[in-house]
Amino acid sequence: MAACDHIPLAREKLQKLDHPVVKSPFLQKAVSAVLLLATVATILSPKAAQLRVLTDYTAQVTFSLLAIGLLALVFTYSRIMTTALCCCAVMCIFLKGAGNENLRYATSTGQEQLHICQFNLSNVNQSYPVMLSKIKEEGPDVISFQEVDPNWVQVLKSDLLDAYPFSYCLPRIDPHGLAIFSKRKIEDSDILYSGDVPHMTTTIKVGDRPTRLITSYIVPALDPISLERARLQLADITAWVADQNQPTIALGDYNMVYWTDDLRAFASQTSLVQSRRESSPVATDLPQEHIFFSRELECVSFSHIYADNTYVGVHGKYQARPADGDYRAKLIGYRETAVTQ
Repeated sequence: MAACDHIPLAREKLQKLDHPVVKSPFLQKAVSAVLLLATVATILSPKAAQLRVLTDYTAQVTFSLLAIGLLALVFTYSRIMTTALCCCAVMCIFLKGAGNENLRYATSTGQEQLHICQFNLSNVNQSYPVMLSKIKEEGPDVISFQEVDPNWVQVLKSDLLDAYPFSYCLPRIDPHGLAIFSKRKIEDSDILYSGDVPHMTTTIKVGDRPTRLITSYIVPALDPISLERARLQLADITAWVADQNQPTIALGDYNMVYWTDDLRAFASQTSLVQSRRESSPVATDLPQEHIFFSRELECVSFSHIYADNTYVGVHGKYQARPADGDYRAKLIGYRETAVTQ
């Protein structure tokens, strides 16, 4: 008997069962209501830490809704099927709108590119030797690190300075230590503070045009107090980006998935573009390290970096957008005109 022949038989047997899920419209309505509530709670990024877990795992929730909808289709739970598949469609649109909306990354134009690797050293630990080999294999122009303590600075300088002669480091004994290693000359550097939390800014030329990098470690939003601290940091970064009159890249460990309402608002207010186009529903690592770029640039590629099958960071390649107008300036001017009116 063909495998597909088993489906009608299984459906017929289930329908013959005196089972409340099959016979009770109330229970089907209840399950549908739960699916709707889970979808709303996932999209709205609630303050409660217990509910924010749903937001962190939006991709997995979306995949689960699809699975529930297909099972409901097989067993003719029409109300549950319709609700689950509609919720799944809404979540897919939501996720796509939160990331890089381009259907594909930009095609390389042959001009000079800026290749960036981004690591939080707390993700590395025993994978450090493999991470080093990945750096040598990828050969990025710039490497950004977070959670850099004094010991890490010595290790990184020992292993990287030959290939990356330019560096700017702010070691700390708390998680807010930062470091930048670059093959290209660091034209300018500074430390900006959001409260007592440092953010590192550096300027590196891409071709003959300076590009500003803002490297950050955002406080994990574990409760309402830390969530407000994280929002204050994002507000300060937004103000710093607005002051730039050159291509800008904001990167680091934001400790938020890119589809939270906070990061979506951040991208909207700064006119920065998220490098990620998608998130895998089967991946165990949450997409919390980000590279945002201004619209004078375009992303050629972006992907996660794994060492021994363990996630350790991300990397992306960026080039100047073809000279058909300063998109970011136009967007900012449009927004200011709209506010004036």
